[in-house]
Amino acid sequence: MSEGNLRFLDPADASARQAWDEALKNFPGATVFHTPAWMDVIHKGFGFAPRFAYLAGANGSVRALVPLFRAGGWARPVRWLNLPQGCAADPLAADEADAARLVALVASAAVAEGCSAVILRSSRRLETTVPEGWEMRREDPVVRHVIDLTGAHDVATLPHIQSGQKRIYRRVGRRLTASGTKVRVVTRDEIGAFTRAAHHILLRRHGHVGPPVKFFDALLEFLPGSTRILLACPQSGPALAFSVMAMNSFSSHLLHGAGLPADEGIDAFRFCIGLQIDAAIRAGLAELDFGESGPQQEGLIYFKETWGAQRVDGSYQVIVRKGTPTQLNVLGKSFALAHRILHHAPVALSLRFAGLVHRALQ
Repeated sequence: MSEGNLRFLDPADASARQAWDEALKNFPGATVFHTPAWMDVIHKGFGFAPRFAYLAGANGSVRALVPLFRAGGWARPVRWLNLPQGCAADPLAADEADAARLVALVASAAVAEGCSAVILRSSRRLETTVPEGWEMRREDPVVRHVIDLTGAHDVATLPHIQSGQKRIYRRVGRRLTASGTKVRVVTRDEIGAFTRAAHHILLRRHGHVGPPVKFFDALLEFLPGSTRILLACPQSGPALAFSVMAMNSFSSHLLHGAGLPADEGIDAFRFCIGLQIDAAIRAGLAELDFGESGPQQEGLIYFKETWGAQRVDGSYQVIVRKGTPTQLNVLGKSFALAHRILHHAPVALSLRFAGLVHRALQ
């Protein structure tokens, strides 16, 4: 599909993928979520159709781009948005004119496909035209945090980390080592067992259904050098905690993680987080995106800020049919009844319906 010089990246076009990757080197705001490899992860992991849009320049070059996927259908309206919700999706361009033109053409193309909204995970406030009967607005469904890694040599030297957090982190590390708990990097041939462990932890801790096996497998298939999955295992019994980080030369992002609802599980999760931060520092990265929290999740927000995470703009720029809700508020809701039920759900059931649940939530 095209409109003017708007193009959509063909996953099978090697030359177009290469041009896209080359263009990312020229955009300081690029993240792992802008890459064609991430497109492959989400397409295989969740089955969403990619809508990676760009303005084509001379000789096949890319002047501006934005990574999107087609979500919705059945009980939810069809929308174009970055996936999973919460991943950075800034339109990238050499100048504001190209960025505005790209977004305007994307909105028109979305209308042609029968979409009800285009949702950009972006702190930018672009001024652009929108189709007749549509409007552009901003929504603030979440609180977002970023850790500044500049000048740090390890967790202890983070610029804004609280002294209490540093002491706890060191004490937890000694305690886990003494008890025989080991934190290891998960390999692709262990993804099945890891996903079962992650689902067990998420169900017991939060009453959440975790991502499907295919998602974690796709991370290590398409982003093997960028994905770092940690699993904390005691000498006996179930795994205590896990953490998943994606990083490249542009940025690092904590994607998933949790610990069992007991002191040992909470400690193991804290230790996994510290190890991921150290890994990002060793990679020479300037910041780590600590992800988004619902505004009501005061404990999680406090936990992130003790690590030195600073609040940044967590808003979304949405282009939507006038009067149409985007349903972004689900990111900040607490489904109390569902969570209470899922706390007791079998892991086998969680694994079976993981893909369906996550597709329905986007």
